[in-house]
This record gives sequence, structure tokens and C-alpha cells, in this order.
Amino acid sequence: MFAVFCCHCSKRAQSEQLSVLCCVCSKFSQPGKPAPRLASSHAKYPDIYRRSKPAVAKLRREAAAFGVNGIMEYKADISDARLGSAARRGAVMAQTAAVEVVVFVVVAAAVVVVVILVVVVVVAVVIVVIAVEVVVVVNVVMVLKGSLATLIVMEQCC
Repeated sequence: MFAVFCCHCSKRAQSEQLSVLCCVCSKFSQPGKPAPRLASSHAKYPDIYRRSKPAVAKLRREAAAFGVNGIMEYKADISDARLGSAARRGAVMAQTAAVEVVVFVVVAAAVVVVVILVVVVVVAVVIVVIAVEVVVVVNVVMVLKGSLATLIVMEQCC
């Protein structure tokens, strides 16, 4: 069951009847006279008055200024309010999607940078290992060459 609102001030009514006044407005209404403004339109357009959202309540108060002839414009305003909130939700969803894309791109770039750094470090380690091996081989060759020369000299002398 939808909430029922006062047709005058848009406060929640205490009864399930559609053309009721709240307790505050009923103090100011004169006995025997119809409820002020838009009261007769409740029966024609009950769906307009059964919304509980603050934006629609604000539109309801503004519609009171139109009088009974302004009901159709009022319904159009309610539709515009609904479309506006849907557009805002769509904009938030688009903004969220854009943020997700940016985060994905940043994370992908970070992963690429890390992979490149790992490759550079591995190549540097391989180069250092090769250089150390070359130095060791050269030293061994020099030692062997010196030993060989010493052996040759000793053979010739003895």
C-alpha cells in the first residue's frame, strides 16, 4: 500500500482516504467546505499523490500552485524528475566505468614496467656472470701459459 499524503501540505495523512487533510491542515480548514486546492483531483489522479520520494513531494507542493488545471503539467514534471534521476544514475555508472578503465590501464602499464625491469635485471645478471667467467678463464690461461713456459725453460736447462 502506498503512503497517502495531505492534499494541501503533502504531509503523510492519518487515513487511507485519498482526499484527507493532515491534522495540522484540518485545524485551518473551515467546516463544511472542501479541502483547499487539488482535493477534488485525488480521485482523478490518485497515483500522483501516492509517492513518498522527497523530489516528488516537492513537485506536489509546486503543483498546488497550478491548481486543478495544472495536473497534466504536474504529471509531466514528475516524469521529468524520474528521467533526471535515471540520467544521473546513468552518468554515475558511466563515470564508474571510466574510472574502471583508467584503473585497468594504469595496472596494465605497471605490469608492463615490472616485466621490463625484470628482463633488464636478468640480462644484467647474465652479462655479469659471463664477464666473471671470461676473467676466470683468462686468469687460468695466463697461469697455465706461465706454467708451461716454466716447464719449457726447465726442460731446456736440465
